[in-house]
Amino acid sequence: MKILVTGGSGFIGSHLCEALIDLDHEVVCLDNFLTGSRENTAHLRGRAGFSLVEGDVREPLESAAYDFIFHLASPASPADYAAMPVETLMINSMGCKHVLDLAVDVKAGLFISSTSEVYGKVMDGGNPCFLSEDTDRLMGSTSKRRWAYACSKALDEFLGLA
Repeated sequence: MKILVTGGSGFIGSHLCEALIDLDHEVVCLDNFLTGSRENTAHLRGRAGFSLVEGDVREPLESAAYDFIFHLASPASPADYAAMPVETLMINSMGCKHVLDLAVDVKAGLFISSTSEVYGKVMDGGNPCFLSEDTDRLMGSTSKRRWAYACSKALDEFLGLA
């Protein structure tokens, strides 16, 4: 299979790229290196079936015959999304829309990564509540960057389900 991994030079993305290459898939790693690192995929360069493309999901993506897309692109650490709120919001809104458009255009399967932050404050303070996919969400103040990240990842989920 030909597989696109957005955010493929991040910690999780680079390990996913390696696992997919080991399974003899052709892997295109797309990353803008905002938080990902070229060093994370250095050991994959030169391996058959691996290609690294510097690109940004905030821009429309070039159509290619992908069979599957793993959408992992997003600043994910609190330090990163606190330092880059606009970038995080745009990657998790327009970026996801561009990935969805590509998946529909080429009829590719799609995995969109999310975060437990989408559950909101129900996760805070050792709350004994059991979570399910339909648990009500309670978000904090819009002045807290954590909630911008959480809501933008929830938007990814809404877009994926639309």
